[in-house]
Amino acid sequence: MNPRKPKETPEAKEARYQAWLQRPGPTRLGEVDWPKSRPGALSGQKFVVTGEMETIGRQELVDTIKASGGRVLTGVSKNVDHMFVGRDPGPSKLSQAAQLDTHQLSEGETYRFLSDAFKGKK
Repeated sequence: MNPRKPKETPEAKEARYQAWLQRPGPTRLGEVDWPKSRPGALSGQKFVVTGEMETIGRQELVDTIKASGGRVLTGVSKNVDHMFVGRDPGPSKLSQAAQLDTHQLSEGETYRFLSDAFKGKK
């Protein structure tokens, strides 16, 4: 337990969780034709997705990464190769990624990264 941070009450934790559930999803879903996965294109690479992408659903992005051989982690560590950052990213993930010098990509950069990877470019 961190002595400098007061313990969150169960009610406050529930309120924070409910607010998180009500966050807006992608606002421009379907406007961009995201690249389709290519088996093995992301083999051996580890990714973190934080925040909400505007033009692709989080689960679709995660499924695309996995179908291409990549591994999606829930937290940032020294083992993460790339972090895809959308709208309203988790502040602790951003802080950890900065401390570990993790490669961070915006939504547009994520699109170009995957397009190049699936075409065989690096």
